[in-house]
Order: sequence, then C-alpha cells, then structure tokens
Amino acid sequence: MKNTELITLLVAFIGSVVGTYIFIPRIIGVANERHLVDNPNNRSSHKTAIPRLGGVAFSLCFIFAIILFRDYGNSSNHFSMLAGLIVMSVVGLRDDIKSISPKTKLIGQLVACSFIFLNQNFLLKSLHGFLGIYELHPALSITLIALFMLTVINAFNLIDGIDGLAAVIAIVVLSTFAILFFSMRKFFYLGLCVAGVGTLIAFLKYNLAKIKTDNCQNGKCKKKIFMGDTGSMILGFVIATMTVRIVTVDAVTLSLLPFYPENLPLVLGAVLFIPLFDLLRVFTLRLLKKKEPFSPDRRHLHHIVIDNLKISHRRASFFIGIVNVGMIVVFYWFGATFKHYVLLLGLLVLIVIALLFIYYIDYSTEHLRNRAKIKSKIKKLRKATHLFNF
Repeated sequence: MKNTELITLLVAFIGSVVGTYIFIPRIIGVANERHLVDNPNNRSSHKTAIPRLGGVAFSLCFIFAIILFRDYGNSSNHFSMLAGLIVMSVVGLRDDIKSISPKTKLIGQLVACSFIFLNQNFLLKSLHGFLGIYELHPALSITLIALFMLTVINAFNLIDGIDGLAAVIAIVVLSTFAILFFSMRKFFYLGLCVAGVGTLIAFLKYNLAKIKTDNCQNGKCKKKIFMGDTGSMILGFVIATMTVRIVTVDAVTLSLLPFYPENLPLVLGAVLFIPLFDLLRVFTLRLLKKKEPFSPDRRHLHHIVIDNLKISHRRASFFIGIVNVGMIVVFYWFGATFKHYVLLLGLLVLIVIALLFIYYIDYSTEHLRNRAKIKSKIKKLRKATHLFNF
C-alpha cells in the first residue's frame, strides 16, 4: 500500500470518528426540539424518550467516504452506491419522522437497491463452482441480488432491538470486509469500510450511554441516541452492496483471497450469520403462527438472551458480537482448508446448534418460571389453610 493511500485511510477513519462524535450531540438537540424521539412502550426497556436520528450521521459518513475515495475504482459504481444511499436515507428518515407502512418501506428499499442490481458491474455472473454452479443467467442474477439485498437490509433493521447490537455486528462485518477488500486490492470499498467502522465506534459512545437523571431533563435524554430506521437500513444497504461486490468480482481477483473461491458464499454466510439467522427464524415463527412477518414481538435472538440470561444490553451486544467473530474465524480457516461441501455441513451444524441454544435457554427459563409460580401458589395455599386451622 502506498503512503498516500495509507494517509487517506487514516483521514477517513479519524475524520469519521471525530465528525460523528461532534455531530451527534447536535442531532440529539434537533431531535429533542422537534420531538423526533422513541417514546417508551410496553416492549421498551427504556423509561424516557430517546432521540432516534443517529442514522443521519451514518449517511453523512458514507457520503463523505464516497467523495474522499472517488478517484479509486469505477465512477459508475460510485454513482450507484451514492444514489442508492441517498434514497435509503430519505426512506429511513421519513420512517423515523413519521412511521410508514412496511409495504411503502419495502418499495423504497427496492428503489434504492435497483441502483445496484441494475448496474452491470454488480451482475453476478458465476458462483465459481459452488454446488457445481458456474454461469448464471442475467435475469436470475438480478433476482437473486435484489432478494438478497432486501433480506440483508431488513435483517439489520430487525436486529436493531437493543442498545449497541446492530452497531457491534456492523463493526464486525465491515472489519471483515475491510480485510477481504484489502486482499483483493479494492481500495474504494476498503475506504468505505474504514470510514464506517470509525463512525460506528463514535456512535457507540452515545448509543451505549447510561440513562441518568443528570442526562435527562423534562423526560428527554440529552446524551443518548438510537440509530433509528435510517441507521439500520443504511447499514444494511451498504453491507449488502459490499457483499454483492465481493461475489461479483472476476476470477483473477477472487484468487487473491486466502481461501477457495467456491467457499466464498459460505464464508460470507458466516459473516452475516447473526442478522440473517435471526430474520429467517423470526419470520418463520410468525408465519407459522399466522402473524404478519413484520409484526413486533420479543422472539428475536437478542431479546431471548437479555430476557432469559438477565444480562444488560451492552453485555448481550458484545456477547453476540464475539460469537460472530468466532464463527468468522472458524469459517475463514475452514475455507482455506476444506472444500465447500464440508463448509456447507458446518453451516448446517451451526444452525442446529443455534436453534438448540435458543430452545435450551428459553425452555429452561420458562421451566424455572413455572416452578416459581407453582411454589408461590403452594405457599399462598398453605397460608390460607393455616388461617382456617383453629
């Protein structure tokens, strides 16, 4: 890497950290003044209104990074990312200011993604031997990319349910992608990853802030903020776009990666495992119960962890993030050692283990609760019988 490139990366990282750190308090002030806050309800863990426009900082960060690294890579790709990012920011901001229906939100997401899947440079032409598949028809490629991007965007939108989780997972994903783009010598996307990590680190300072009486006045918090739908959907859009870019590079560029090209889909599956697994599991449960897929409940992985293990949002977020890092390291090493059938088996085993873990902690806690209720009823019954025992 050249000295000028290294300096540009440092500028992107430091600029994103400092800019976000300075800008977010101003966003908090505007959000409180305009009443753009997340008011507590029966599903909330916070007791006071929290500003929810943290995603505005993400939008500014990625626009800044695209401009900073505009001389690297393909200008057509830069325009597609910038246009999609702006549309996604508008949709998210509209939803944070005044809630829109899931259908309207989905249409907005599709419009943003169309700038990517209609760009020929993001066309998935081959799976490089994964499951024996090589060439793909363009129509099938566009369909797969569109469905994948919508899935990732909504997956990040749904895991933003506790403090820090979406940001921590995004830091893990973007850091991993930074390594992959560095290996493939894709400096533009490497720069976006570095800038994104810088912004998220600064954002976590405010997102994980504890709600104290001196931080809140008149029911409004002045030192804490949520990323809102603007933030989660922007993160999902950027991460989905980068994932598509990784799988659509040519065979020569893929050969620079430290694992077999055919293993790339499974390695990326491990990178995005937490949000995708949670979305597919929750949607399946809701459909089986004949509920709307986007109907709110507390069946998400993060809710089960904090409700049943009785740990804080911060600890739950970092615990899930560490688990994600562990999966990435294992699959990264497996990808360089074994063929894709072994990795596919490993991914299936991982899904089974995750399901068993969720069932175990959920069932065990529910069993303990039932036992406590039975003991309480027996105690009350004994008291009642004792009163009539003359």
